Amino acid sequence: MDSFKNDLSNSSANLALAYAYKDFKKSLNPVSFLEAAENHQDSYVIMEQSVIEGHPCHPGAKMRKGLSAYENYKYSSEFQNPVKLSFVALYKTLASRSILNRNWNELLFSYEPDLKTTFEKTLIELGKKTKNYYILPVHPWQAENIVPTMFSSEINSMELIKIPYDKCFYYAGMSFRTLFPMDMKGFKPHYKLTTNVHLTGEVRTLSEQTIHNGPLMSKILTDILTNDPLINEKVFIPADGAVKAFFIPSADRELTTDSNAVQGGELRLTTI
Repeated sequence: MDSFKNDLSNSSANLALAYAYKDFKKSLNPVSFLEAAENHQDSYVIMEQSVIEGHPCHPGAKMRKGLSAYENYKYSSEFQNPVKLSFVALYKTLASRSILNRNWNELLFSYEPDLKTTFEKTLIELGKKTKNYYILPVHPWQAENIVPTMFSSEINSMELIKIPYDKCFYYAGMSFRTLFPMDMKGFKPHYKLTTNVHLTGEVRTLSEQTIHNGPLMSKILTDILTNDPLINEKVFIPADGAVKAFFIPSADRELTTDSNAVQGGELRLTTI
């Protein structure tokens, strides 16, 4: 019962902060929701950011246990702040991956050309071969609060290396750990990232089963979209051209739900 009370208190406090910020923003720019959506470069993003109440049924819709009030403001969608995506280099033998007909590194570098230069420069300066590492996106909260302690052994052995890249800015979606590109020029993916934050009743990691099943389901949906004569360009098919990487702890460490999913990352290329 105490845990439930704490959950409700956390959610209520975050909801109150969201309402207060909404009223503050409206006092500065009193336009309607539709006007704001029409004037925004990406109406879908502004719609996600405008959902204040959260889940219509869950009693802890705004629960974000693990975040301070400032972190909630900094990373939650309703406050509309840019989120700087973090990246790490991950030794390939520690990764389980599932990719749809693409090279993982080259795919990510195609969206962030400067990231490839920084990735290679960082590894070469450390005396490491770039071909032995994957580039992996990490939520900035996770990179600051979880990775340094949970994976200190891998960091010390340089199997996990921080890439000092600060040019990739995103917005948070309703799902908190789903990030949308801030710059809509060109074609960029949405990222679904692991965060060890208690959101609406669960700590949001990515299981290895999800890592491997996602692209398989994407292929099935893509095949249907391509071959079914009853489907045309007016039909919406939420198919993810998903590619994912997954962190597996050191061999001498017991495999647990918390650790084996903490560095999961999912990249979504939605087909409509």
